Amino acid sequence: LNYKGNNKNVLDRNTAKNQSLLPNGTNFFSTGGSNSETKSAGQSLRGNVEVKLDSSATLKVSFAGKKSRNSREDISTNETRNDAGDLVNNSEQLNTSDGNSTQFSGNINYAKKFAKKGRTISIDLQPEANNNSDMGDNISKTNYYYASGLKPDNRNYLNDNSGRER
Repeated sequence: LNYKGNNKNVLDRNTAKNQSLLPNGTNFFSTGGSNSETKSAGQSLRGNVEVKLDSSATLKVSFAGKKSRNSREDISTNETRNDAGDLVNNSEQLNTSDGNSTQFSGNINYAKKFAKKGRTISIDLQPEANNNSDMGDNISKTNYYYASGLKPDNRNYLNDNSGRER
């Protein structure tokens, strides 16, 4: 029998500054940053057993099971200004996801030797099941600045990456 467990939290922070020079000589200056936090935890269990039923028959059973959960949150911001320092655009983006996963696999083997040399029967079963659930959001807010005024662009996407196998 083998048991494993894990728990992991990762925090990542980034900043960036960029300058873009267009062929017509226009400069754009961008600054941005992002924070992401990832959490994951899980457990797994494996085992096997072999039983000699009599002098000619054997039953072997092995299994493996795993359960895990994870979550992630990413937040990023960005703003761009022109040569005069006027705001050209700014944006905020939030991505989140939460998921769970379970997996099971097994092997059941029955083997019997018969009295006549070289004659055996073997029956092998291999059950499996996988279930995954992962839901997330992607929320994006961008503002574009023009001489005539502000033009906002807001988007919200839902991501569903769930599945089941048997």
